[in-house]
Amino acid sequence: MKIKKSIKKQLFVLFLILSLSLYFWPAGLSAQAHHTYYEDKQTNETDTTSIMSQSEAQAIDIPDSKEEKKTPDSGSNESSRNKGYMGFVSLGLIPGSQEVITTTPVSLDMSHGFYDPIGLFIGGGLAVETFDPSLMPLFFDLRGFFTKGNVKPWIGGRLGYAIPLSSRQNFHEKGGTYAGVGGGMIFSISKQSAFYFYLGYRYQKLTSTTTDYLGNETKLITEFNRMEFRLGLNFH
Repeated sequence: MKIKKSIKKQLFVLFLILSLSLYFWPAGLSAQAHHTYYEDKQTNETDTTSIMSQSEAQAIDIPDSKEEKKTPDSGSNESSRNKGYMGFVSLGLIPGSQEVITTTPVSLDMSHGFYDPIGLFIGGGLAVETFDPSLMPLFFDLRGFFTKGNVKPWIGGRLGYAIPLSSRQNFHEKGGTYAGVGGGMIFSISKQSAFYFYLGYRYQKLTSTTTDYLGNETKLITEFNRMEFRLGLNFH
């Protein structure tokens, strides 16, 4: 009987141990599985963060390469703006002697040409001037600029021929030599335009002929030596 009781006690203790083991063992497995899940999640988040960092690095590198490509283009554009077409339009006064009818002729002119980065402008133009008679000079235009800043001093010269637009009574007008030399200042008001003034010397020769009632022809040569003042706009 004692043996049976001791066996029962041992079986009871073994059963109790097995019961406790079965009770705690699934909890341990679920805890281990839950812990593994979080480790995998942390690993995935770490991988994602790493990928995002590479993407951001690539996104930063791409604009840098574009900027490097734009740098020479912008430089070439800048150099192209420093040379090429240039034009001038101006309104001027040519005050002179009291002996002629038009004491202060008004002149409207324009010239177009090529500007070189060394500061040289070469072109040609025409003007309309209210001399008596009115004239239309056609001329070559040469100008030199001393600096490349927003304010540039310059000198220039013109040479051409003036065509008469009208005739005085009883005279046949033939026109004559046109010339001028002077200088001024040019002030930039934008990347493509500027304001300028000019002060210089002006020479104009005019040849005319007249015939009297006996058929005798008389040639009249008039030479104008005057000061010229102009205000104008420059386009480039």
